[in-house]
Amino acid sequence: MAYEVYNPAHRRSLDSTCCDVEPAVLARNVILLTLLVRHPNEAEATWDIFYHMFISKDAQKLLHDHCQELLVSSEDLASWGLGQCQFILFCDSQTLKELRRHWVLYATACSDSSINQTLARALRKGMADEYIKTRSAVHLNVLRSTGIALPEALPLTKGQFDQFWINGTTYTANVAISNAQFPNPTFSYSLAGSRFAVHYGTHPLAGFPLAPAFLPLEKSRRPKRDTKTTFEGLVKFARAEFGRWSGALRRSVSSNNVSISFFCGDVGVFSTSSQGDIWKMATWVHPSMEKSGGQSCWTRNLSTQCE
Repeated sequence: MAYEVYNPAHRRSLDSTCCDVEPAVLARNVILLTLLVRHPNEAEATWDIFYHMFISKDAQKLLHDHCQELLVSSEDLASWGLGQCQFILFCDSQTLKELRRHWVLYATACSDSSINQTLARALRKGMADEYIKTRSAVHLNVLRSTGIALPEALPLTKGQFDQFWINGTTYTANVAISNAQFPNPTFSYSLAGSRFAVHYGTHPLAGFPLAPAFLPLEKSRRPKRDTKTTFEGLVKFARAEFGRWSGALRRSVSSNNVSISFFCGDVGVFSTSSQGDIWKMATWVHPSMEKSGGQSCWTRNLSTQCE
């Protein structure tokens, strides 16, 4: 989303809707977007909170405090509309309720040492298990973003991928890695419960166009011809892009040029309902209820307009 408002080819008013059946995905996205807008001086900690499975004490405190801010503003749709993040909308009260439930989990985990220890053990074990199963694989999700620089990028991205799944961070300095010893609860809760459910191909750099980090583009902010790209250089490049995208998002929000709506539910039901009668009734069965024949399914009155 931040890239869309940054990209010169798409600099226009943006009105988007994000839909996912997994509330944790949406809860994390709202945390990211609101952190970028409300805490512009916490860029490094915001990166850590969104991308790292293990974070520092300072990042943990920021996550805790920000979740508390979100909880104050999310008692209901009316209170959210009076808050400081009005560029974010919720398509119904159930979506807000689901995301709020996750923010409560995150805030509680950050302030409870026993929960911290439990989540840390689960994350370490889950990371190790997934890494062992896939360590010999070539992860194309990162390589795709390197474009024509793929041959040069292959050994670097493989090494960076290994480091991330071993340490849970993109740091390469031992001091920074040792400071990031607190489990990031935003990776710990999902529809699967509190067990490890992170996709084996997850990597922070996969979402960034990395080719310019390798190409000798003169007279630009990118590397010169005699610069050799390193692990640290790749991460530094991605962080710089992240910072530019974040700045573009803040400018768009301050100019009232961006609006992002969230809906938690099945995308097929949501899109079908949006195309049909504005007050069409749609029934969505929670995945965990499918085995019981959907006895506990709930029905929502979906509208093409947000409440």
